Amino acid sequence: MANTCVHPSRRSLMVAAAVGLTSAVSPRPVHALTPPSEDDIRRDLAAPGVIDVVFRGGGTLERIEENGLFVDEYKRSVTVRRTADRPGTTVEVIGDVVYRLIDGRFVFRRLRLAGNRLEGLPNPTIAEIDALLARLTPLDIDRTAYLMIGEIERIRLADDPRWEWHSPRSVSFEVVETYTARWVGGAYPGSRVEPPKAGEIFLDRVERTDRWRIYRDTDDGPWLRLVATAHRVGTLIPRKGAPSEPAVRLLTRRVVGERDFAALPRPARIPSLTP
Repeated sequence: MANTCVHPSRRSLMVAAAVGLTSAVSPRPVHALTPPSEDDIRRDLAAPGVIDVVFRGGGTLERIEENGLFVDEYKRSVTVRRTADRPGTTVEVIGDVVYRLIDGRFVFRRLRLAGNRLEGLPNPTIAEIDALLARLTPLDIDRTAYLMIGEIERIRLADDPRWEWHSPRSVSFEVVETYTARWVGGAYPGSRVEPPKAGEIFLDRVERTDRWRIYRDTDDGPWLRLVATAHRVGTLIPRKGAPSEPAVRLLTRRVVGERDFAALPRPARIPSLTP
């Protein structure tokens, strides 16, 4: 029979990974009242295609209510690396391995999934991202663009974009935007802001880190859609070496009146990414 490659769909990776990890395992009791060791967990998560199990922190014991009864569960956060259907790629399955205390013994129950990400795919080029941005408006990447003054000054990839492939058709990464906008209240991280006087408006030139997620309809097709998560640094799934700098940094400030602000132009386009 010919060897054909079936590329995983956006939804199939997590489901396939979960099935692969659970179907090959039958519950195995662990020594009474002793939490499962890392070797125990590795054996219980062993399945075709599993390459490695990475532990994220220590385990916890919890008492939960289920169908009116209280049961004790031990869980530990893990990342399971396994081969993916697409050649040259691996999928990282992120979740909590769960054991239940049954008859005085911890018994493996399941891997409770939190998400997954692919490794090994080539990241989009700046030209590919620019082709998408050329079809969008400032409001598509920032719902508060109506508070901005003039055009967006600059958008660049973050020094560490922290690429995160969710499927061959969706990837997240971080960008840094520079623009001027009306201050709407609150202090910037690490600083104190005096409120403006009556009739005054603060126009702040800021640098902000955003996380973008882009989508396409085919595994190797053009990028068609973008969802921006403003004022957020980091991914839903914690990653080692995550940046700790504030998401928004004040560069300069000027003060104008309400009438002056109303007369100032608003952004009409998204600039191309600065390499």
